[in-house]
Amino acid sequence: MTYEQKYRWAIAGLIIMILLNAISLISIWNQTPQNTEIWEPGSEIRERDPAHQFMKNKLNLDEAKADSITDLRRQHFREVRVLRRELEDLRRSYFNALTDDPDGNSATLDSMVQEMGRKSADIELSMHRHMVELNSMLNQEQRREFGRMM
Repeated sequence: MTYEQKYRWAIAGLIIMILLNAISLISIWNQTPQNTEIWEPGSEIRERDPAHQFMKNKLNLDEAKADSITDLRRQHFREVRVLRRELEDLRRSYFNALTDDPDGNSATLDSMVQEMGRKSADIELSMHRHMVELNSMLNQEQRREFGRMM
């Protein structure tokens, strides 16, 4: 087999692989549903919220109580998201301060560490309050089942 024949076979193989990849991608795109609503945290599509449906079915909740719990969860997630962003900003500032000043102003770094500890404690306290509030919405049997789920 000459060099030219090997080259032609290589080009033909490359073209065949490109065509197969293109056909595969087109078939995948065509099989994907076009107009489906996808649930995202914070959206108002409760029927597609997997946690909403799971808790409603598992805890045997009526629709009003399930909606209340979903609203409570969303409020908690918004609150914790803000606290986590603040904590992440503090961590970034702390590590920047460490790298910028290797000797480190210990008073500044200590205060930053203490502030990070307070933010972490705020997150845990928020979780505790959320769980207490959630438990107050459930009856005894639902609390037992919720405890088993957790």
